Amino acid sequence: MQQEIFSEAIQVSEKNGGKILSVHSRNATSIVLDVIEANVQKCTPVLHWFSGTVKELDRAISMGCWFSVNASMLTGKKGAGLVARIPMDFILPETDGPFIMNKNTPYMPWETSVVVKQLAGIFSLHESKMNNLIAENLKCVLSSKKANL
Repeated sequence: MQQEIFSEAIQVSEKNGGKILSVHSRNATSIVLDVIEANVQKCTPVLHWFSGTVKELDRAISMGCWFSVNASMLTGKKGAGLVARIPMDFILPETDGPFIMNKNTPYMPWETSVVVKQLAGIFSLHESKMNNLIAENLKCVLSSKKANL
């Protein structure tokens, strides 16, 4: 049923000129990628907190998916390793706030500087350069012909 509803949501988005789609694929990455592959032409899929396999990651990259990453996913070895494989110009920061905690305080959506700092470390870039790259990534997603809001 979830797969059917997901497919239908994408089809409606496609009919309306394409949208930016934030997609969570936990424990269903191959199925989610199958649905995206079968239905997306105009939409811009952003895989939120990607936790699939390296093979699934490579497939998503080859399909042109974007990835939103948060501080919690970057603290673990698996998450940081997956993110290190993503092309830098297909990454967007997110906090998953207020559901992820920073000590005892929830992260808020505007607190992406923590993520940018972690990404700079993963990609061995100065924080300001990573911040500029992230800003360009956001502009690219928002101005994409596939990303009609």
